[in-house]
Amino acid sequence: MAFLPLILHLYLLAGQYKIITPDKPVIGVIGKGVILPCQLTIKIIPERLLVHWVFTGHSKKIHVTTYGGKNSRNPVHEDETYRGRTNFFWSEFNKGNVSLHLKNVTVSDKGEYTCSVFFENWYDEAVVDLVVAGEWNGRHLLLLPLSIFLDGPVGQGIGLTCKSQGWFPEPEVVWLNSKGQTRKEEVTTQNTKTSSGVFDVVSSMILERGSDKEVSCRVVNNLLNAICESRVLISVPITADADTAHPNLSIAEDKKSFTHKSEVTQNEGSFDSFVCVLGSESFSSGKHYWEVDVEKSNDWDLGVARKSAPRKGIMSLSPEEGFWALGFSFKCYWARTEPWTRLAVRKNPRKVGVYLNCEEKILTFFDVTEMSVMFTFKDCAFLEEVYPFFKNSHIESTMRICFS
Repeated sequence: MAFLPLILHLYLLAGQYKIITPDKPVIGVIGKGVILPCQLTIKIIPERLLVHWVFTGHSKKIHVTTYGGKNSRNPVHEDETYRGRTNFFWSEFNKGNVSLHLKNVTVSDKGEYTCSVFFENWYDEAVVDLVVAGEWNGRHLLLLPLSIFLDGPVGQGIGLTCKSQGWFPEPEVVWLNSKGQTRKEEVTTQNTKTSSGVFDVVSSMILERGSDKEVSCRVVNNLLNAICESRVLISVPITADADTAHPNLSIAEDKKSFTHKSEVTQNEGSFDSFVCVLGSESFSSGKHYWEVDVEKSNDWDLGVARKSAPRKGIMSLSPEEGFWALGFSFKCYWARTEPWTRLAVRKNPRKVGVYLNCEEKILTFFDVTEMSVMFTFKDCAFLEEVYPFFKNSHIESTMRICFS
């Protein structure tokens, strides 16, 4: 991996200069423009400067806009979602002001915007949080995060509760399935008017066993033409296949956790170089989601592997070998593409969610705590059934497969 020392070298040089962004979230008003501040502390901007803004939120990641330098044929490239809605401040560019002007703000613009700057042998990045507000009678009304909570088993189903705050006027709550259709389950919704005149929303339902495991809670404010939506995927039960485990992985009795220890037992189907194990369950169709507690390991990988993926000898864990994985190593987060893709992760996630959509051939990784997308593999050449894949190279640490 010749590129790796170069990336680490650039990462270590990040302290030579500095990117300044606000400590507090930036508030954008629906239908109006907002400035996402990003100031580079440098006196002279080099010609070979690259500025990249990336949006993360609502279970997606979008490369909003990129400035590729003065000598580029097309110096500015916008994603279709933001086309005609972004501008740089060219008159301030030479002073290190690489802030982004975002026009016509919508509710879906809420999330994190990463400002990345590259030039010569230097690279750094910083994050700007954008929250979205509505405007009514001259008042700015924040549309606060919408969250779905698992209440646990209830009878023959699983209880779900959707909560949000700061709505005005009183909104409507709708629960949807994976096709965007209204769910048939009975729903209980309570909108409470606070002393400040806005409404707090609490809506609950019971997801029956065997029903569609993808659930969306949508809060709609018709006056502001505002929609806020949160989605949850109920985990499928995953267990570790001890017959595939590397000799240094000790599998717990419930097959939900594995600890990196001294040599235990090696089987014919075991991994023999990387400290890996496969899940017992295989998938060739449908949508599937599981979560893994990675808090105690500082060297791990998660994802899926084809049935025919190699288990012996040195492996690259790349899609070409039949592995689609995301991991933490060298104190950085990486998507195991070829070559690796370094990820901008603001906080170390305690749990990582893995979402497999066999029909659309995508694999998405979520920071469960922050409810944000870490990376998505698209157009995956699965070709055959795939198995959950886990690697734990941190000695004496334990990783655990979670089940909601």
